[in-house]
Amino acid sequence: MDLLDRYLQAVGFWLPKPQKQDILQELAEDIRSQMEDKQAELNRPLNNGDVQAILKQCGRPMLVAARYLPQRHLIGPVLFPVYAFVLKIAAIGYLIPWLLVWTGFMIFDQDYRTRHIGLGLLHDWVTFWQLALFLFGVITIVFAILEWAQSNRQFLENWDPCRLPAVARRPSRQAQAIFELAFSMVFIFGWLALPYMAASIFPPFDGVFKLTPDWSPYYWVILCTQLAVFGQQCLAMSRPQWSWLRPAGQMFANASAFVVVLCMLSTPPYILPANQAALERYGHALRPINQIVFYSLACFGLGMLIACIVYAVKFFLQFRRFQHGLYGTASAVRMWL
Repeated sequence: MDLLDRYLQAVGFWLPKPQKQDILQELAEDIRSQMEDKQAELNRPLNNGDVQAILKQCGRPMLVAARYLPQRHLIGPVLFPVYAFVLKIAAIGYLIPWLLVWTGFMIFDQDYRTRHIGLGLLHDWVTFWQLALFLFGVITIVFAILEWAQSNRQFLENWDPCRLPAVARRPSRQAQAIFELAFSMVFIFGWLALPYMAASIFPPFDGVFKLTPDWSPYYWVILCTQLAVFGQQCLAMSRPQWSWLRPAGQMFANASAFVVVLCMLSTPPYILPANQAALERYGHALRPINQIVFYSLACFGLGMLIACIVYAVKFFLQFRRFQHGLYGTASAVRMWL
């Protein structure tokens, strides 16, 4: 019953924890009843092909799980948990940094506090909520498109039970893959909007500091790298049996980040005054700020190098196992032929 266990595991991934065991038990009893009826009809034990046909008739795992979830409209029950999770990531990654920077300037900079009381304060919060609504709106549109795509009947019906992942002996990695995919989506949309909304995202820095122009080319390098990683993550979701794909993508991402950091470190200073007035007022703070940026980049680059080595070893081991699996399958086929 390995194929049935794999099917139940795939269905259970999409179910809410409180009702998960009860639903799976009910579903397992129903499928076993169908298998017993089929076995009595054929008057012989079921083979693997018979089990596949029964499971395929039951439906794709996430569609079966969706029947037990509350029905929603724009974002259906299949994608809604991932949608809510991505919104939480966007809120944490955007709201907290903005509020910390804004609060710091309001507390420690008297001139900034004077300019941003009254109508200035109202302008800050209007800008804040406009950007928040834009970010959440983009995420909602993306998931609405995904909801429309996954509801395509050809996608739901044309699937192979044999391609279900093996029964996990430890916590499933599918949740980790979804988290990485969601993080990549938020990062890419935020990165694309960064040049147009940088001053609005962190208004306290507007007219005070700016990045050195030497960093401009790295914007496209980082974007292309993240797009390549996003493509790898999508492929890994559709090909879970390729266990080597995730460490290969992580190795590529960390190696690219390490090279980018090395190039950035070679172009000091990293932070410049926005104008002459900012230089006169905050010039004394530029050196310590640039030193902090240097040591932060150096530590980040070291971490990327270590991670790259770790994922290179994982990729080598996983790829060897994958090759052995292919050779073993080929040997078995030749033996039976």
